[in-house]
Amino acid sequence: VLGCPHYARACKLRHPSSGRLYTCRLCCEQHREHPLKDKDSPLDRYSVTEVYCMRCSTLQPANDHCINPGCDASASFGKYNCKLCNLYDDTPHKNIFH
Repeated sequence: VLGCPHYARACKLRHPSSGRLYTCRLCCEQHREHPLKDKDSPLDRYSVTEVYCMRCSTLQPANDHCINPGCDASASFGKYNCKLCNLYDDTPHKNIFH
């Protein structure tokens, strides 16, 4: 299963300020809490413009599926996705409200 402990998904979000890749905003928060790491501002999903496909390692404009023809383009980054706030989730039987 691709993703992180918080969300099952096949993409990472590129932080709009630093360019670092995070699987989700909660992972970004955990990274910020680490005392020896450089600190990013909180990850604002609404400001994300690029995602990184975890299947083929392609950085691309935020979308619901990979644009790389060599990747499994028919597979989405998550069964649930919101193009407004860049929320992706592929967790079975999870109800998302936002």
